[in-house]
Amino acid sequence: MDLIRTSPGESVDLTLGRGVSRVCIQWPNRVRTAAKPGDSMRVLAAEALVPVKYSCDSGGCGTCEHKIVDGDGEGRYTRICVARVPKAPPQITIVPSDRV
Repeated sequence: MDLIRTSPGESVDLTLGRGVSRVCIQWPNRVRTAAKPGDSMRVLAAEALVPVKYSCDSGGCGTCEHKIVDGDGEGRYTRICVARVPKAPPQITIVPSDRV
């Protein structure tokens, strides 16, 4: 292991641990955001100015339901008010639910 003995400046930046992966999210309004796995989809939708309807704020009613589509076109439904960014795949697209 190398040791830092001198530095060209007065400080040294050091990062320990694994690099944090990011997931690229394409929202229905065509805004793209990058997020860490586990981030709140509700907060990210608000930051991306995506108008998501909410009724219960607990995932029970389904009003906020959207579909997450991965790069292979595979999709699953999620409720934005309680959903978290998945660990994989690295890129997802959020589309409004086609369920009635």
